[in-house]
Amino acid sequence: MNSLRRLLQRLGKRPRRPVVIAHRGASRVSPENTLTAFGIAIDSGADAIELDVRLTADRDLVVMHDARLGRTTTSTKLVASLTAQEIVGMDAGRWFNKVFRGELVPLLSEALTTIRDRAVPLVEIKDSGPLGVGAVERLVAILEETGMTEDVLVISRFTEALEAVEKLSPDTPRVGVVARHAAGLVALENYDGCLVWWKAFGPNLVEAAKASDGFVAPWIVPPDKVREFADAGVDALVVDDTAETLKRLGDRS
Repeated sequence: MNSLRRLLQRLGKRPRRPVVIAHRGASRVSPENTLTAFGIAIDSGADAIELDVRLTADRDLVVMHDARLGRTTTSTKLVASLTAQEIVGMDAGRWFNKVFRGELVPLLSEALTTIRDRAVPLVEIKDSGPLGVGAVERLVAILEETGMTEDVLVISRFTEALEAVEKLSPDTPRVGVVARHAAGLVALENYDGCLVWWKAFGPNLVEAAKASDGFVAPWIVPPDKVREFADAGVDALVVDDTAETLKRLGDRS
């Protein structure tokens, strides 16, 4: 049994369909990477939540996709240039829709509290180089403090970040994020699984995942491609709309 299914089983979940991973939470219907987005996704039936983290100036982790805050908050500064307390006070909802005004940027620790025991967290390290290694160091500390070392999947595009996870927390599953088919095959040889851009997906990735006791998940799967990937035998799907995905899968929870 691969690491994703094993963690789901601990939560009492044994879906007979591809595992549904909510990309940045319910990002099609709510502001991405917020506690509200995570809650909506879980309430809609998501099995797992993918979220992004970045290291702040005071070496804490906030949930944020971009290096610069401008797209989803009222600030245009770099995450790495501000402290966590400066960032978590920012509105992260109004950009999406005024009804979400007042939704704040969460700390990783807050996000894990929201998701814990309800879905499997997939935490993506977005920083590269020394910042990425620093992010892993803080992540490992948080996981140790909360007793979640074996309850989270750490994902990244960056080899140095995943190597740091292996060194600092060898019991924590690691997942590569790739945009090319060949890179997916390599990731499956080295990690517990991989997320592959859906347009770069090939059927032999499913075979490779089974052979390595890992899992492969295309990202971000459009609603009209959900059945096609399910029929191809993928173990998981990364999607923006959990409710629509489950509808197209016929649920089978």
